[in-house]
Amino acid sequence: MKDWLLIFIGGGIGSTMRYGLARAVALAGPVAFPLGTLGANVLASLLLGMLVAYTDSKFSIDPAWRLFMGIGICGGFSTFSTYSFELLEMIRGSQYMSAAAYAIASMVLCVAAIAAGILVFKYFNS
Repeated sequence: MKDWLLIFIGGGIGSTMRYGLARAVALAGPVAFPLGTLGANVLASLLLGMLVAYTDSKFSIDPAWRLFMGIGICGGFSTFSTYSFELLEMIRGSQYMSAAAYAIASMVLCVAAIAAGILVFKYFNS
């Protein structure tokens, strides 16, 4: 039961962070594609990469913290369903170039962010 509660609380924190980031980006003005969602997914990937590197290193972490931070916060902060919806809306609106750029940027940047998180952690802890 404790694990479920930690994931629930972490997910609430991550979702609130995502909402705040999306609102801040929206206040900055209109953009070609959803930078708030892209930013949240990239940052969550970076944080998850750092968490993975931390837990795979010589350091130990309580499995409950990994659930809270990895599944909870990072899972709540990132959002594949919103990304998918926004991408579909671009396609439905005949914004094919923006949709392609968003899909490619999301894939490349999120994978690169996970790798960067792992590398950053390993660099500062070697």
